[in-house]
Amino acid sequence: MPFPNCRYLRLCISYVVLSEVQFFRLADFRLNDLKEQRLAVKFCVKLGKSATETFAMLNMAYGDVAMKRTACFKWHERFKDGRQSIEDDECHGRPSTSTDDPHVDKINTLVRANRRLTVRELAEECGILVGSCYELLTEKLKMHRIAANFVPRLMTDKQKSPSRPGLSGTV
Repeated sequence: MPFPNCRYLRLCISYVVLSEVQFFRLADFRLNDLKEQRLAVKFCVKLGKSATETFAMLNMAYGDVAMKRTACFKWHERFKDGRQSIEDDECHGRPSTSTDDPHVDKINTLVRANRRLTVRELAEECGILVGSCYELLTEKLKMHRIAANFVPRLMTDKQKSPSRPGLSGTV
């Protein structure tokens, strides 16, 4: 019986018959990816193996890098219920509203107007959390602190030059 999505799965299956129960030993794995381990779980479900037997086979084949027991049991149950895809489900969470474009624009305007504002003051002004404000400054606006001021990461040659004569090259 052909198994869909099994073209990457390389298995050497040897049969051992012990007390009228067939155990499959999964030997020649070149599977390090978690998706391929899920494919192996799907394969075992199609063979009629229990979740416990599947987990034992994964541990035998992968050792320390095998998926955890709870993950194995969850994927076994999903495939048993008729799931075909080995891909993760999309996360359906609430979208972040504090790191959207209007907040980025507002923080950028505030920082450009007054570079001495603290992260806490910016967060209070915009009505967002301090961590979200810091994320906007560092990741979205690419700014970092220099002498308690937020400045763009790329400085012009004029900004790099010493502000006072006699301080050339010393920081």
